[in-house]
Amino acid sequence: MNVKAYREWIEKEDFYYKRFDLLASRLENFILNYRLTDSEFTCDVASKFDSVLRSCDEIDYQEDSTATAYGILHFLPRFRRFQLTFGKLVDKQVLPLGAKQINTLDIGTGPGPSIFALSDTYNSLKVFGKLNSTNYLQGINFLPDYVERSYGFRNWLHHCTEVVNHGLGEEDCWKVPYHHGSFHDFDGIEFNPSYHYTDIDYDGDFVTRTRKIKHRFNVVVCSNFFTQVSQIENQSIELQNCMRFMRNNGKLIISGGSGVASKDKNYPEIYKKAKEILLANVYGNYKFYAKANYVKITKNKLALDLRDRFGIRIKRFNKVVLDRFKEHNALDNMPENVRDLFVASSSEEYNYEYKWEFHIFEKYARIKRKKKNNA
Repeated sequence: MNVKAYREWIEKEDFYYKRFDLLASRLENFILNYRLTDSEFTCDVASKFDSVLRSCDEIDYQEDSTATAYGILHFLPRFRRFQLTFGKLVDKQVLPLGAKQINTLDIGTGPGPSIFALSDTYNSLKVFGKLNSTNYLQGINFLPDYVERSYGFRNWLHHCTEVVNHGLGEEDCWKVPYHHGSFHDFDGIEFNPSYHYTDIDYDGDFVTRTRKIKHRFNVVVCSNFFTQVSQIENQSIELQNCMRFMRNNGKLIISGGSGVASKDKNYPEIYKKAKEILLANVYGNYKFYAKANYVKITKNKLALDLRDRFGIRIKRFNKVVLDRFKEHNALDNMPENVRDLFVASSSEEYNYEYKWEFHIFEKYARIKRKKKNNA
């Protein structure tokens, strides 16, 4: 792929900002006309801001009001973070490409910022391929799936995707599952699940049969999912199975914060544990030789603030939501310090720096050659 030509086209088309601005506008429509429509629910959403800001890893997001509060506060900044992350992976030619179906899995998807960003990334490559008659790009078939245990977030994804895609042409739609993702929980995730169904045999009798489904992915994204050292240690088998049942040359992307926030929320230690777990030699069997490789990317630590036009657009979005809170007298449902912070986040002068990093692991597998019998 001609990365230089692709990058020049992206900048000429102003692709990232146009998509960001369009999604922000449609998200405003979803929030104002489908969520914050009455005082009771709007006040409930406002009351969840404190816990979403200060205890986001400890609450379960089962309620629509909690998921809505999280989406308001975090969706657009994280969507921008994933625009930059996936853009860098294209520059480094890391993302799987080609005309064969590209299956992706987003773990702990929340309101789905990484799926929306990955959809844009693959769509941009597809459009670029059509313009340049590049068969393996213009034939890209991107099929996303996700893991999410929260009913609040699953409901958000179902309804938000419907609203933001309404009236858009096929090339402009975000390819995000309208229906709930295939996996509810990462604990004990099963990539070869069996299910039972009723059939009629040759004698006309009802019988119970079993069918096995094989889920295989080209890209697995852990989007701000691993936030505690104990969590990644407890889910080491599940993490290894993501790699074990991945397609050859597939990529596992772990993205999250940087630095040390607390004894357990220690991101350098989390990424160190991820390497130890994923690079263990546990993937081969009698038929295949298989292993995981760490893909070293220079400058994998990124940052953004709110001073550029993306940040200005986020602050405009916050102002729209703030005005709706005022209409429904919902601000009194926030602690004073949280209320002051959200009011400040809608002003032109407000700034905040987001820092994150990502780590890439690649699946390598080949069929074992049969030993020759010299007898």
